[in-house]
Amino acid sequence: MVVVHRGRLARGTGPRLAGAVRALPAGRPGRHRSDGRFHYRHFPNRADLIIAVYRHQVDACAEAGPALLASGATPHAALRQWIDLFVDFLVTEHGLAAALRSDDAGFDALHAYFIDRLVPVCSELLTTAADAGEIDSGIEAYELMRGVGNLCIGADSDPRYDARRLVGLLVTGLRRPR
Repeated sequence: MVVVHRGRLARGTGPRLAGAVRALPAGRPGRHRSDGRFHYRHFPNRADLIIAVYRHQVDACAEAGPALLASGATPHAALRQWIDLFVDFLVTEHGLAAALRSDDAGFDALHAYFIDRLVPVCSELLTTAADAGEIDSGIEAYELMRGVGNLCIGADSDPRYDARRLVGLLVTGLRRPR
């Protein structure tokens, strides 16, 4: 059983996984106890912990899309903000994917969950921006997400590479000329 202790999580755990575990809501399934300073979560094994983190991050990214559309200055601005969140997720996800490599079936199921949850959100953002005349309507959500994902490969291991800057150029390039 993996016990997550917020105060000592970083020992033996990568910093991105540690940060993602801290973001898990307290109401996740499993046994919980708090001693006032720390919150403990019990997972049957490390893979279950990683799956919980991954699902939480996918859900947070999916829920952010409609909220950004409702509160954004423009649909393109909402798309840009969502893509920034997506980049944050992808950089973390690459580390989680590496941790799950030994369980291909589990990884495939998580990837399907990722696609099912996030492609419709990206599609809504793209459609809204296109309907507002801010971007061309010729790009599909999966295509954009795949391109962003490819730009993020290696971003966590090469300090000379700024994936966020390149992704920003890509999103700017979606705009219609004025």
